[in-house]
Amino acid sequence: MFNLSSFLISWIVYSILLIYSLGVLCNYISDGRKLKFYYNGLFFVSFLFSLFAIISSDYYSYYDFIEKIQRLRMPEDVEMVYCLLLPFIDYDYFFFRLIMVVPIFILLYYIFKNYAFDNQTTLCIFVIFCLLSFSTAIRSSISDVLFYIGAFSLFRKKSLIRFVLLVVCAIGACFLHKSGFMLCVPLIISLAPLNKRWVIIATGLLPVVLFATKVIIEIIFDNYFRNSPYADYQAIQSGSVMLVYYLSNFLFFIMIGYTLWESRYLLETKGFMKSLYKFMFAAYYIWIVLLAQDVSRYVPARFLVHMMIPFSLLVGFTYTKSKTAYRNVVIVVSILMILTTEFSVFTKLREYLG
Repeated sequence: MFNLSSFLISWIVYSILLIYSLGVLCNYISDGRKLKFYYNGLFFVSFLFSLFAIISSDYYSYYDFIEKIQRLRMPEDVEMVYCLLLPFIDYDYFFFRLIMVVPIFILLYYIFKNYAFDNQTTLCIFVIFCLLSFSTAIRSSISDVLFYIGAFSLFRKKSLIRFVLLVVCAIGACFLHKSGFMLCVPLIISLAPLNKRWVIIATGLLPVVLFATKVIIEIIFDNYFRNSPYADYQAIQSGSVMLVYYLSNFLFFIMIGYTLWESRYLLETKGFMKSLYKFMFAAYYIWIVLLAQDVSRYVPARFLVHMMIPFSLLVGFTYTKSKTAYRNVVIVVSILMILTTEFSVFTKLREYLG
């Protein structure tokens, strides 16, 4: 099943996307007349990469996913929508991936066009930090883009119609991937009044939240994710995989935390960016709590993947509005993230080659 030449082509394309995106952030590519063309080209190549993302860790796992549905028809740990979809396309892997990736990138294009302060910068941040994981967890990704269509609409303007849209999108997101319900908690917090004093209080209550979360997670896994591989802690066997896991978590911890600090003034504003900030603060807080829980490492990893879109929007906004110091930090962390993801691809290649 593994094809070395296809893997290497996918890796080269991904590396070019990373280098180009870093070049834009460093202002090596800054011709305003061509940026729109470059943006559309970067977006399209990112779409093609995601469609044929052989270097992503779940690319070949989806063959097993489809085979499982074909064999069992209605596996209890698989969302029903995919059990109903796959027979119509004769369990064809390429068409399944096409059906998933096309709407993901159409909705992502809409989100960046309508909600990104600077869509070029935002897309480059997304490519460097998020594209590989977004192309890996495609069921989670399609759930995310649908959810954020409703959430961001309500962030921009509170109204009954937009709230109904959010409810519909949130329900649809949970049907597309069970973990979509994870987004509901930071969403609720983002819609509540939150100022700097509440941020300090929330930080002080962290020990209490850690204990309460442990109880809640046990209830969720006993009733909602029964027999799921996410239910038990899974130690990382490979030293190289462990290195990638901890490095990427550390880089996201620094990048999100520093961005929240740099853009804390948004709590004193109104509108979309304030709601986005509150959502990211709540999501960051929950992610830290999940990292401390005695469950599979895939639980906080999955939650982090769900944060990719608002992460890109907030970092893109802060990068555009901030001064040199913040930009330098973003560039340094971006370089480290590129090195980490490149090493993770190399690790995956070694695994395939035995």
